[in-house]
Amino acid sequence: MLEQSPSPDVSVIIPAYREEETIVEVLQRVIKVSGSLGNVEIIVVDDGSTDRTGEKVAAFPLVKYIRHEHNMGKGAAIRTGIKNSCGKVLVIQDADLEYRPDCIPSLVKPISDGSMDIVYGSRFKGKPEGMSFSHFVGNFMLSLVARFLYNAQITDIMTGQKAFRRSVLDSVKLKENGFAVEIEITCLSFNGHRRFIEIPISYSYRRHGISKITYFDGIKSLVKLFSVFLRV
Repeated sequence: MLEQSPSPDVSVIIPAYREEETIVEVLQRVIKVSGSLGNVEIIVVDDGSTDRTGEKVAAFPLVKYIRHEHNMGKGAAIRTGIKNSCGKVLVIQDADLEYRPDCIPSLVKPISDGSMDIVYGSRFKGKPEGMSFSHFVGNFMLSLVARFLYNAQITDIMTGQKAFRRSVLDSVKLKENGFAVEIEITCLSFNGHRRFIEIPISYSYRRHGISKITYFDGIKSLVKLFSVFLRV
């Protein structure tokens, strides 16, 4: 049930940057599945959008809307969302409809029932429809290196749909502003030897807007993977 509660069971954090074409449907779908999650808060962090993203979110009065005055990057938006969330379970959900919110209950359940601390939605255990060859190879290589470094059974380190027990994210200090936050949040979380599982999710390459991730982000993510491992 979506409501404004001082102690929600689940916080769904949605970082968004120029997603006016998809944000309404994402919110509608999140609200639709929230009934099975207990008390839910939805937080949209608008990372300095110059389109009508904020205007679209305003149509949902129970959604907490936070805006960065300037574009700071996905990592900065996730940090803002975590800082302003109150849920016992934190879900990170991309705003571009590549990842279906219908999968959120399956991410939350292993944490809510006490069996897991971290749950990732894996595109490669499901059906990644329309993923570009470069994204496929980049994700495969980053996940392969992470498996080797951390001895963790992870297939999709860059997934945009993941869930954490609140204590996990409270114990890590995220610094990365860009897309490499996906690497940072994974590596720092794994260092605590938390219980981790991946579940298959549905994925379709975006049909609206423009992908913001580039080859440079892939290289930076690989560097981040080794630097976090060596630092900690």
